[in-house]
Amino acid sequence: MKSNINNIGKICPYCQTPIKPGIPVAICPACEIPHHKECWEENHGCTTYGCKCQHQTSLPLRESQQQPQPHRVQNHENTSGQGSSSIIPVEIRRWNWGAFLFSLLWSLCNRVWIGLLVLVPYIGFIMVFILGAKGSEWAWRNKKWKSIGHFQMVQRAWAKWGLVYLVVIPILLAMLLPALARAREQARRAVCISNLKQTGLALHMFAQDYQESFPEDLSQLYSGYITDNQVFICPSRTGITEQDISRNPHTCYEYITGLTEEFDENCLIVFDREQNHPPDGRNVLFLGGDAKWIPSQTWQSTWQVHIDAVEQSREAIRIRQIQQQYYQYSPYYR
Repeated sequence: MKSNINNIGKICPYCQTPIKPGIPVAICPACEIPHHKECWEENHGCTTYGCKCQHQTSLPLRESQQQPQPHRVQNHENTSGQGSSSIIPVEIRRWNWGAFLFSLLWSLCNRVWIGLLVLVPYIGFIMVFILGAKGSEWAWRNKKWKSIGHFQMVQRAWAKWGLVYLVVIPILLAMLLPALARAREQARRAVCISNLKQTGLALHMFAQDYQESFPEDLSQLYSGYITDNQVFICPSRTGITEQDISRNPHTCYEYITGLTEEFDENCLIVFDREQNHPPDGRNVLFLGGDAKWIPSQTWQSTWQVHIDAVEQSREAIRIRQIQQQYYQYSPYYR
């Protein structure tokens, strides 16, 4: 038989813990695999997979000459699940990563009902750390376990899944957060376009009442055309209040003055300031009432189209006025 010194550090196949100095050891005569004595007795023989040994507790034992150290409960009695009368083994008095990382689910599965306090605001944050420190002891007291080895195996499984949680969740967050940010920005752009369309409708209503002329300032729309100042606030701009808009309705949107209903529908009349959606682009409102998103890459060409449309409209209006004067003073058309 080998001495216990040669078996120190080897793993007991039953409880999956290393053999420590001074612990009674039983060695299977068939496969020569060392077991803790109490693991051997609890299983009534060798626990190595495939071993045909039929010997039980009559095997010779080897003990080191050192002072025995506690490996399991000294009275070798499984007292788990007995509440406050349970004796807590030394081996399980350690930090429990499963209880720390999966506080609520771990508490339900291990019958640690005090862990439900994690649902309580403020207290829950502190309770997570308490579960990590005291969770193993509470789980041993509240639930019946087959053995210490069984308890440690289950808690190691919780810890392994906790490690997976720590690795996988940050990766998923790194992948999802940019997508969520883009989705929120798309929603803000949709609200911004809605604001521009409402502004465009108010401008055309004003023009119908004032001989096809648009107001000199957007604040003129407050009386009877715009009832909510939120229409002039771009949702992507932070720190803008209704008081700011009341003082200056052009805080978020540029308004082009001097246009009338006679101008070409491709002329811009209201559009986002550059600070609203940097650096992606701007929402614009055309004179014809159409509102859409213009990427930064095509903004210059869109602005050039606006300038050309304004010049052509002014030239067409000038020609129309000359013709009207000619028809008015020409004796031929009298």
